[in-house]
Amino acid sequence: MEKTIDQPKKAALYCRLSVDDGRSGESISIESQKILLKQYCKSHGITDYEVYDDDGYSGTNFERPAFERMREDIDNGLIHTVIVKDQSRFGRSYIEVGMYVEEFKDKGVRFIAVDDGYDSMKSDYDMMFPMRNVINEDSALGKIPESRYEQMSEKYEQEQKELGQGILQLKQEFDEVKKQKDASDRFINIVKKYTYINELDANILNELIDRIVVHHKEKDQSDRTYQQIEIYYRFIGRLKPQTDIMT
Repeated sequence: MEKTIDQPKKAALYCRLSVDDGRSGESISIESQKILLKQYCKSHGITDYEVYDDDGYSGTNFERPAFERMREDIDNGLIHTVIVKDQSRFGRSYIEVGMYVEEFKDKGVRFIAVDDGYDSMKSDYDMMFPMRNVINEDSALGKIPESRYEQMSEKYEQEQKELGQGILQLKQEFDEVKKQKDASDRFINIVKKYTYINELDANILNELIDRIVVHHKEKDQSDRTYQQIEIYYRFIGRLKPQTDIMT
């Protein structure tokens, strides 16, 4: 009986260009796509990959030799990730692109569109990805003029950038609130230990108080001497701006 040897999985770098894409010039040429995708692999530690390129094939259908060969390799379990420059290089049909991305996910294959900031393994920005598909599909079908396509693409990129910044800010705010809540919970747990205190000793003070800052004595306009004392409690910091002792 012949023994089957499992082959290691690789990443698929998919590139596509058709005559319809001529207006974009070198920015999406097959060679420029290969360079960008190989640089992405290098920066992300991906060393085992294969390039699949369909030069001269439209993105409005998926009957392309390199694409079909890539799908066959996926079916044979040889690919773990499909990487493209942007989703328009993969295809210009919104419905079919979405179907293929879902098909890849079901087979455990990751899909990355580098310039779109899309990664099927991550949730960030996923809600914006279909909008890019719609814009590309309408452009390919001639439903919108070239100038309008460029305007919509620019607006999409700006909205995606703002969305990403907004998500990051919300995450930072959430993390800060969670940090404060955790600190408050820890302080409350300590306080609960001393609900009934018969004598305030050094051990209790050390558990409750982080530090006490005593400022130099000063005089006010009435020539009275006062001294500011700041008390910082464990985990929650200073509760009041300051405590003044008048003498």
